[in-house]
This record gives sequence, C-alpha cells and structure tokens, in this order.
Amino acid sequence: MDESAAISILAQGNLFEPVTLLVGLKESELPHSLRNRLSTRVEELPLAYIHAVLSRAPDTKEIIAPLFTDGFDATELAYELFRAEYTGRFTILTPPLPQPDLVTREIQSICPDVVVSLVTLAAH
Repeated sequence: MDESAAISILAQGNLFEPVTLLVGLKESELPHSLRNRLSTRVEELPLAYIHAVLSRAPDTKEIIAPLFTDGFDATELAYELFRAEYTGRFTILTPPLPQPDLVTREIQSICPDVVVSLVTLAAH
C-alpha cells in the first residue's frame, strides 16, 4: 500500500472535512456500487498509519477495508479502531460467506461503538 496519502494527511495538520479511509486497498478495487455512493474525500493508507491519520482526521465518516489481506485482517483493524475510539462506519469487503452474520457479530463485539457492514464481492 502506498504510504504517500497517509503522509500527506499527516503533513497537512488536522483535516476538518469528512473523509473516508481505505485501509489496505485502493479506490480502484472498490465495487462500483460502493465507489458511487462515496460523497467524501477518499484517502488510501496502510494499517500502520490508522492511529496517526485518525488523530488528524477527526471527521472520518467511514473506514473501508477487506476482510483479510496479506498483512492484516478485519478483526485486527477492528481492534485498532476500538483503541482509537473511532465511532463511525466500518465497511468490510468480503468474498461470499456461508454465514456473514457471524463475521458482523465478531467485528461488532470488538468495536461495539462502530456501525459494521459487509459488502459481498462477486465471486470470480
């Protein structure tokens, strides 16, 4: 993941505009339906920068991440969101799952003040 967007946010000082953070993915990887509904500034960043960026972007409306990547999974990110006292929306991109409600409950149990939603990606 390119660190330049995260570094750019950190260099700007506090962002007081609504922002959506993409953690562990690029905007081009979002399904069109999700990309089309985004109405805020969108920034991409690696998980390592989540605390620093959230401290500079207090009006973060949504965080979008895959269920799992080579470097982390959604439960690890959920724990970091809880530690950062984030209270916005957490959207997780998933492959088709047999029981998606189990994933939602698990994530919600880790960060209860976050609105968790799953977006199922088309199977390839």
